[in-house]
Amino acid sequence: MSCFKCSKYILFAFNLLIWLAGGAILGIGIFMKVSKPDAAVLKILPSEGIQISANLMIAAGVIMFVLAFFGCCGAAKENQCLLSMYFTLLIIVFGVQLSLFIWSMVSKNSLDKNVTLAFEKMDDISADKDFTNGLQPFFKCCGSKADPCAGFAGNVPIGCECKDSDHCKAVSELPTCSAGDGITADTRIYSRACPRVVIDTFKSNSKLALGISIGVLVFQMFGIAISMFVCCKIRSGQSEMLA
Repeated sequence: MSCFKCSKYILFAFNLLIWLAGGAILGIGIFMKVSKPDAAVLKILPSEGIQISANLMIAAGVIMFVLAFFGCCGAAKENQCLLSMYFTLLIIVFGVQLSLFIWSMVSKNSLDKNVTLAFEKMDDISADKDFTNGLQPFFKCCGSKADPCAGFAGNVPIGCECKDSDHCKAVSELPTCSAGDGITADTRIYSRACPRVVIDTFKSNSKLALGISIGVLVFQMFGIAISMFVCCKIRSGQSEMLA
């Protein structure tokens, strides 16, 4: 098999992967758009931000679909026009993603401030079922302020009971917590405050997203190189000689 034909098949397979990934991203974006976020999530992430993320994912999915169409058809038909459009769009998308990647790296330090501010806006959370029965068990944390149990009336923890977590401690071991309303000094509760846990969780997930982003950028660089090679071969007329 000639180098040209091999490159053409690789480019087709490459764009088939883009098409599948675009479908997955589009599906996730549509799901985020039509589904109702959990009330506990809305306490720390504004609904506007979630909707913007959904719209961006839908747009990304559609763009990937269009890219895959140009790439697959251009490679299959050896069409220089389609491949040129594909190459140009891929360069633009690569530039936009690289810009977003750099922006996210520069602005990630504002995460602590935004999350902390969202928690500071919460008053007495003792009767807030979304917080006590939703957010706290999910993140395995206790309280809406910097210290455990802070944010509850009288610093009596509600919904913080735990048994098998590595971060469980008795109420008596936590100086900022108090017994009462069925909570005794021996009751074991989550010993970490929610703002710190949420920030650490987001930062941990952002490292995974960072790795995926780098992988996608490298993947796209490969697509740019292979599409440029195939397009140049078609332009020079070598595809006919090597067929």
